[in-house]
Amino acid sequence: MSEIKSQKQRVDEIDRYIGNRLRLRRIMIGLTQEKLAEAFGVTAQQVQKYENGINRMGGSRLLQASQILKIPVQYFFEGLEKLEITEESPNGNADSSLLSSEITEFLYALKQIKSKKIRTQLLTFIKVLSKN
Repeated sequence: MSEIKSQKQRVDEIDRYIGNRLRLRRIMIGLTQEKLAEAFGVTAQQVQKYENGINRMGGSRLLQASQILKIPVQYFFEGLEKLEITEESPNGNADSSLLSSEITEFLYALKQIKSKKIRTQLLTFIKVLSKN
């Protein structure tokens, strides 16, 4: 029973991870949930469910998303091997939803910076900080 529960947790966390990647790319290219929903032919609420990992995106939807967002399908799975799921943490990483919202806010703020030089300096600064 524990093994089945652990597999389900992993599947749920993978759906959240893929949804997160969808949200990040959508924000990076400046698409609203409404515009993405229109391109998918679904409601904005459905896009929100994909992004939150509540509803799973099937293979055809992932392919459609990759075409709309102009990225390879593999984008949705990049970094997935680093995802850690433990039985003590029913939602995977305890900080994953917090981190997701912080990343979303960060990308939105970063997009507001018009100067490429400042964005590049900020990226360098973040890389230095992340090594500590």
